[in-house]
Amino acid sequence: MNESTKTTVWLIDDEADLLETCTELLNQYFDVRTFSSATEVIAALQTGSPPAVFVTDIKMPGMDGLQLTEHVRNLKIESPVIVVSGYADKSHAVKALDLGVFALLDKPFHPTEFRHTIKKAVAHSELLRLTETLLTRYSGLIDSMEGLLQKTRDRYIAAENQIPPGPISQAEAQRALQFMKEVVAETKLEESIAHLREEIGSSLKSRNALRLVGR
Repeated sequence: MNESTKTTVWLIDDEADLLETCTELLNQYFDVRTFSSATEVIAALQTGSPPAVFVTDIKMPGMDGLQLTEHVRNLKIESPVIVVSGYADKSHAVKALDLGVFALLDKPFHPTEFRHTIKKAVAHSELLRLTETLLTRYSGLIDSMEGLLQKTRDRYIAAENQIPPGPISQAEAQRALQFMKEVVAETKLEESIAHLREEIGSSLKSRNALRLVGR
């Protein structure tokens, strides 16, 4: 894979040896950046874009992994977070789930399991990004259609005001008939726009539900 097209994954752990091992496991597939503390991550977020996926240890000096996750969410960053723990603690697991982490991994983890979890999180992140892009484009398209529809309505009103009262000629009757056909077409367009609005609304609900799973 070309280096410039690799998806970015951030690894956060105060154990240098573990960071090196995890980087070796992922370097072939992703653009990996490592951090030894949550403070370093916060500084990086202030100067650049977030990664597709965060992978953080829970127990670290200063701000721990769960506090970092909470900080990331407060910044409205939706990238999936994978939390790694070296000890069993139910309270930590519950809090991690409350924060909407994508996955919990216990140390020591199998390399295959680790890579597979990261790949799933990256795929989830990409799905959210593509869905957001498509919904934005569709919403923009509908806004444009509604703008054209309003211009058409204005033209219809102007044309209707030009129809004289009383008997009309054959040519005027033909224009009136064409006018009615366009009104019918406009009604169908309005129905199509309304239907698209409903579909986008439904997609947004599904997208938000998916976002919560991957948070």
